Amino acid sequence: VFYKAGFIEGWGRGFEKIMDGVRRNPGNRPKYDIDDEGVMVLYEACKQYKKLLSEDTTQTPTKTNQTNQTLSTEEMKMMKIIRIEPNISQKKLSEKLNWTLANVKYYSLKLQKKGIIKRVGTNRKGYWEVANDD
Repeated sequence: VFYKAGFIEGWGRGFEKIMDGVRRNPGNRPKYDIDDEGVMVLYEACKQYKKLLSEDTTQTPTKTNQTNQTLSTEEMKMMKIIRIEPNISQKKLSEKLNWTLANVKYYSLKLQKKGIIKRVGTNRKGYWEVANDD
């Protein structure tokens, strides 16, 4: 019922996927917090992802009109695709841009913090709302 309603993307393979990821990317193992309300998986981000979060990516700045924000080349590439395909998922963006999913998540988070894009709806059935830059 939750799957058909769009509340979840899938079921039954979450722990298996997590453990496959841990085997492919050595590091800390996930911790599980299980209580009456559900299961929470706690996993420390890898060094590469932390490095991406701390990098300054404004080598080639471009300004948007309304938000007056400086955008990096990478952010501009993402925005071009999002404007054409607002329903695109982060996974599809990573395929189109030939980036890792972590890179797409990093730049989409930066754009959201700048108020340039906003995700509306679920990851599966949602869309990107772009701030008006007239």
